[in-house]
Parts: sequence; structure tokens; C-alpha cells
Amino acid sequence: MRANGKQNDDSEFSRLIRRAQAEPFNGEAVQAFYDAYAGQEQQSDDAKMVYLMLRCIRDGFRSEWLKELAQIHIGRKEFFIGFMCLADSLRLNPMQPEDYEQLQKLSEYQQPKMLEPSDSFDCTVSVIMTTLNRLIEIREAIQSVLAQTFDDYELLIVNDGGSDEAEKAVNSFGSDKIRYIGLENNIGHYAATNLALEQSRGKYIAYLDDDDVYYPKHLERLVRVLENNPYRLAYTNTKAVEGQIRDGKFVKERDFWHWRQEYSRDKLAEKTFVTNTTIMHHRNLLCETGLFNEEIVSEDWEMWLRMALKTDFVHLDIFSCEYRFRNDNTCKKNLHEVHFSGKLVSNYHKYHQGKIACAKYYLALGDIERAEQLYEAVKSDYETGFRTADLIEELLDFATRFEDRDFLKRLSRDYFKRAPKECLKKVAHTKSATMLASVLPSVPLWVVKALPRKTLSYGKKVARKGLRVIGALSRRLQTQF
Repeated sequence: MRANGKQNDDSEFSRLIRRAQAEPFNGEAVQAFYDAYAGQEQQSDDAKMVYLMLRCIRDGFRSEWLKELAQIHIGRKEFFIGFMCLADSLRLNPMQPEDYEQLQKLSEYQQPKMLEPSDSFDCTVSVIMTTLNRLIEIREAIQSVLAQTFDDYELLIVNDGGSDEAEKAVNSFGSDKIRYIGLENNIGHYAATNLALEQSRGKYIAYLDDDDVYYPKHLERLVRVLENNPYRLAYTNTKAVEGQIRDGKFVKERDFWHWRQEYSRDKLAEKTFVTNTTIMHHRNLLCETGLFNEEIVSEDWEMWLRMALKTDFVHLDIFSCEYRFRNDNTCKKNLHEVHFSGKLVSNYHKYHQGKIACAKYYLALGDIERAEQLYEAVKSDYETGFRTADLIEELLDFATRFEDRDFLKRLSRDYFKRAPKECLKKVAHTKSATMLASVLPSVPLWVVKALPRKTLSYGKKVARKGLRVIGALSRRLQTQF
């Protein structure tokens, strides 16, 4: 995904684009860009992408904006991003046969390149690092690996088309633990990562960006966890720190935030709480999930979501690494793209890689049989998939449509646990006695006691008085949360 919005780097319009990219939630900065964008006689695709992404993250995803973004990406042969945009566009507006047809043509690009399995390994851990002209930071990153208390590892460093000075910096350590791969041309961070993965020789894979650092026991602790657990991915906590380079070293100015979150598959689909620096996983897990997708900014999160469908994660509650950034950090400069890409990836996995969108399309078309087939496919993956409130809300409509009473009960209870207010609004809107009966046992006793007696009497008489009382009861319950 390359939404740089660049025209003339010295122009006022380009300055407004860069500011909006870096400050997507600054209303003044974004409005100034909107105004300038509207005044342009002709907009480039890059500027249009910035505009559409900002509209999506500030005003919510809309079918027409996603559709435009899809066409730009498809024109650039970024087919996986195009697929994700079209899938969400179709989900939001199912009456788009042309989008459905294009989605089917792009479906082959959903499958990432697979890694060849290996039965023998030369070392326990392969640490993957890519670099591009960070000649000062990389020294500290390398040193943090060489200082590990665990010794059975290799460090693969891919210079992604950067200065030859990087090779000199690597060679200055004189370590046989390091394997250096120099590329003549820049191929991109994730393409370089995939190249290293294909050449890795370790049983486990760990990652380290060239400006981050491990603490000394990072590898030792993660290897121990994986060796003693059935799960195939483990992660620790990390500190995000902001600072500057002074006298050839990174000087910390403040702790920005901490990533410290117990594992939950459902929560991972809503927001990432692991970073590549914290993770170690079995190499052969990539033989099932495929390698990193090379098109999108949030590909590390997208990879962890793919892995979460294959194995649970083990959380080791220690701080074992630092995520470092400066004001010139790439993600900080392109926050609009980070937020948009993250939401797009989240929706792609929450809504079952386009299955929900296609099922809604079939329903709108009147093809009940094909819609029900997809519904059953999604339902069969419910236990092992991402059970988010957004997905459950979509599935409630299908379960109601197909009169799947038992699953409707399960969905109602799960929805109430995750989003009680929204669940009760749904009950009020649908006037579903099945939903109401399913969620009432989950309502805390203090809430029930706080309800007026007349409302409670409605609940007792649902069978006799009919669905007209359900809306009143659910609205009363909403006020208690």
C-alpha cells in the first residue's frame, strides 16, 4: 500500500498532505487538506488515496469510498488490498453485482506464498532483521542480539537496497552468528522479511527491527516457554519508548506506552496487542499460514491473525524488549495509513475473509441456498474463529433469517457479554423473544432489582402479552448499563 500523496514535495499542497497523514485525528490539519484537495484541478491517485483513507478512518467505512480505493489498488496490481476493500464494500452494500464478480476474480490472491516445511534445523532460533540506512540504530540492535544469554541462534540481516555502509557495520562485529544478505535494489520490508524466512535454518523464528532492542534474556525465556507448551507461538511484553540519536546512541526521552495484554483471540481481531519484536513462533507454522503479505502496512498484525486461527498464543508476562521510535519513524509519518490498514485487516478477518459479504449478496439476490451454505460454513468455524461483537451482530441476522433457534440463543448470550447495550438495542429493534430469554439470565441481579415492578411483570408475561412488551423491557434494561 503506497499512499504517499506526493506531487511536488516543496508545494503547499504536499505539505498539507504530509501533515494530514501524520495527524489524521487533528481536525484542523485534515480539514485544511480537504479544502486544498477540493481545489485541485486534477488529483493524483496518491492524493486521492490519502483523501479516501482519511474519510474512512474519520467518518467510518463507506461502500463507495472502499470501492474507489479498491480500483486504485487493483490498477497498481495490489490485488490483496483490492480484495479486502471490495469485500468490505460488498458487506456494507450487498446490491453490487459488479463488485461481487470482481471479488470472485481476485479470490486467488487471498492465498499467500507458502514456506516449504523442514524436518531438520541447524539451530534453535533464527532472528530475522531487515535494514535500510539505519547505520547508527542497527549497531545497538545487533549488539542486543549478540548479548543474549541463549546461545543457539542465527541472526539473518537483509540490507534492503540500502547503503553499503550497513555491511561494514555488520562485519565490524566479527560474529559467525550473523548471516548478511545484501540486496542491490529495495524490495520492501515484508518482501525482505520473506526472503530471510525462506533462508532461515532455525526451529523457531524471532523478529527484531533494526532500530529496536532485545533485553538479554529475551530469547532464553521464549525458547523455554515454547519447549514446554503445546502452543506454537509465544510473546512477551514490550515498552514503546520515544527518543533521539545523540552522540551515536539512542537516548530515551520518555516511555510512550506499554504493550502488556493477556492473550485473547477475539481481542486480537479488534486491536493488535503484540509486536513482531515480542514474538517467537515455530518456523513450520508458516507452512500453514503462508509468508507475510507484501502489500499492506499492517501485515504483521494480519500475520498474527492468520496464526491465531492455527494455534493459541502463550503470553509470557515479562518486559523483554523495546520498541523504539523517533519523530521520523515511518509509522508516525503515515498514521492515516496505519489506522486505515488496521481497520481493513481487522474487518477482513472478523467477517471471515469475504464470506459474510458474499452471503449477504446472495440473500439480497434471493439465492437463499447459497447464502445458507456460506452461513453454515461461518457457523462451523465459530468456536475457533474471531467471536467479536461486530461479527455476532451480523450472524444474528442470519440465524434469525434461517430460524436457527439454538445458535440464535448462543449468539445472543455471546453478544450480551461483549456489548450489552448494543445487544439490548438489537432485542428492542427485532422484538425477539428468543434473544430476550437468552440474555435475561446474564443480566446482573442488581440491575433486575433496579427495574420497576411493572417492567418485571412484562417480562413474566411475555408468553401471554406477546412481542409488544419486549421493546419496553429491553429499553428499560439499557438505561441500567
